[in-house]
Amino acid sequence: MNLRTFFFRDLTQEMLRHGDAVLVPTQGASMQPLIPEGALIEVEPRGPEALRRGDIIVYRSGESLVAHRLVGKTGAGESLRLITKGDAASWGVREEVAPGQVLGRVCAVNWRRGRRLRIDSGWGRMLSLVLAVAWPISQAGFGLLVKVKTGLERLSRALPGSRVR
Repeated sequence: MNLRTFFFRDLTQEMLRHGDAVLVPTQGASMQPLIPEGALIEVEPRGPEALRRGDIIVYRSGESLVAHRLVGKTGAGESLRLITKGDAASWGVREEVAPGQVLGRVCAVNWRRGRRLRIDSGWGRMLSLVLAVAWPISQAGFGLLVKVKTGLERLSRALPGSRVR
């Protein structure tokens, strides 16, 4: 992590701690398709007690800031832990987050070409939740289609008189 990255991360944390919303550029594909790499997310300050299941939260993880979906909570008081998951991650990939790591909640996604979607309420929240549920299924379906296509190609090569090579 370079000096600019440290500065950006620290500045973002301080702004959120002081109650200011921030725009943060994204890296990685863990929240696709809702948040593609290179999108700007609008993050507003929110404490762990104000977060709802399905919210996309921003938290510190080691040297990085991470935006993942809140899928559950365990414990209470000092033992409270938030369970998060990237939308594009497999079902079993989850991370426990301590309340002190939480910086805020994603309230909107700004895609390229000036498109913006509020995802913290109304239709935007519903779309966000539907994509979170449907995307892993569509990924699995895509993987299955690739395997079927590969199998059909192999079968057609093995058949006598086949022109596919």
